[in-house]
Amino acid sequence: MTLPIDVEAPTIGIVGAGTYTIDQIVRITCTASDSVSGVTYGTCASPLVDTPAYLLGPGTFIAAAHAEDIAGNVSSAEAEYTVEITLESLFKLLRQWITGPGSEGILNSFRHNLLNGNMDALTQEVHAQKGNKLREDQADKLLAWIEALK
Repeated sequence: MTLPIDVEAPTIGIVGAGTYTIDQIVRITCTASDSVSGVTYGTCASPLVDTPAYLLGPGTFIAAAHAEDIAGNVSSAEAEYTVEITLESLFKLLRQWITGPGSEGILNSFRHNLLNGNMDALTQEVHAQKGNKLREDQADKLLAWIEALK
């Protein structure tokens, strides 16, 4: 009779780490496996990150995963992901948020100011649309991202 002895920690694979722009959804998942005794606990049952990128702010972040097997061996893994802003991604976000009658004129004005680098005028437009075409939370996020572009 052969009795396997588990001395190896589970292996963890992280998928989805990379660079995201603010108009995208950050979705990072992981898998954990252990070929000898099996995984009993881990953070891979649900996504490590699953959120709109604009909610995170600019910068580099760490997604971390942990797993434990039946023998008590523990492993962890980390992966970096980055959220950045581009003029195109800011405009795509505006297109997602500003809809309905009159939206094309507002979007054209936003686009003109973006392409010409007129961030002060863009900031004024966001304030003017706050509570109108933009919810307050959307306007606040846009203002923070415009500041990050400066």
